Amino acid sequence: MPQLTDLHFIKKNNNFYYRDFFKKISEDIEILDLTTDFLNINNFESMYVNDKYGGHLNSKGNKLVSELLNQYLDKY
Repeated sequence: MPQLTDLHFIKKNNNFYYRDFFKKISEDIEILDLTTDFLNINNFESMYVNDKYGGHLNSKGNKLVSELLNQYLDKY
């Protein structure tokens, strides 16, 4: 799950700075990057608890992740 600060940085700079890292490790383990899914939400801030760093999802954010994970798993 992306942290809120990552989403703000990516949106402002149009720079998915960790994509190369994910690509590299995906050679060894399965990666599910939900960054784009979160960025597609107009008010992605509403998915996080109100803390300093935005590192934790609230119930709405956790519901979104569970739905996206379910969609992903349904493909297999």
